[in-house]
Amino acid sequence: MLFNNFCNTIQKDIQEMMGDNCLVEIHPVNKNNNHILHGLTIHENDCNIAPTIYLDYYYEDLLNGKSIQTIEQEIIEVYKKNKSSKNMDLSFFTDYQKVKSNIVYKLVHYEQNKELLKYVPHIQYLDLAIVFCCLMLNSPGGNATILIYNHHLSMWNANVKQLYEIAKKNTPLLLPYEIESMESVLKSFCNEMPIFSDVDTKELAVCPMYILTNKQKLFGASCILYENVLKEFANKVGQDLYILPSSLHEVILLPALEEYNMEHLTKMVKEVNASQVQEEEILADHAYYYSRETGMISM
Repeated sequence: MLFNNFCNTIQKDIQEMMGDNCLVEIHPVNKNNNHILHGLTIHENDCNIAPTIYLDYYYEDLLNGKSIQTIEQEIIEVYKKNKSSKNMDLSFFTDYQKVKSNIVYKLVHYEQNKELLKYVPHIQYLDLAIVFCCLMLNSPGGNATILIYNHHLSMWNANVKQLYEIAKKNTPLLLPYEIESMESVLKSFCNEMPIFSDVDTKELAVCPMYILTNKQKLFGASCILYENVLKEFANKVGQDLYILPSSLHEVILLPALEEYNMEHLTKMVKEVNASQVQEEEILADHAYYYSRETGMISM
């Protein structure tokens, strides 16, 4: 079955299952790195918010042998689990004084998002871009963000510099960072998943890697921008740092020991991106370097 036929069938079948007081729609969603996904929404009882369920991943399930009936039941279950029972008041978003306490930043790749950045206030940082969002913690369906566009700045009579100063203060407070060793993360994973309990994590101590993210695991790669985070951690381990961007949501910190080099680590990042990271989750395809002497990140 072709993808377009799959989408049309899913939309038609779920519309019939949900009944006349629901509206089932499919719309393209431009995600990070200009990656287009196809989102299905079910609007019920005139509720103004609904979870977006991406059909692209379910199409992969179909190609791998899962029946379309099973996929449709899974989609309905996901919707019921994440739907909101009441409307969300979004009028606050028109008032800069109300919204500014929720403005945070995140990092995206500059070149891969060049088309989007024409319409979005941003600050270029190395080969990345700092963009801004309104963060809504514990909203219906979980944490959510609303990307801030240029027309929002016009409405608010604000500018990029103001956004950055506010986000610089808000982001570490609303999304506090955490650093864990890869060893402890894998040990925890092995304890939760008994099938992996025989994995020997002692080998990781030879290659000390650390995961830097935030407690919400939401756009945690931006923690490299937090004041003094890299400086304090580099001083703690007594080394400069290699920074491996594992996704938008986290980076891996590696003490800059002699046995590592930028070329090898960049190759590692590219291989992981190609095989383990969804395209819309990729931040960059090379390693970065943090110098304790300069306090700067370089490529």
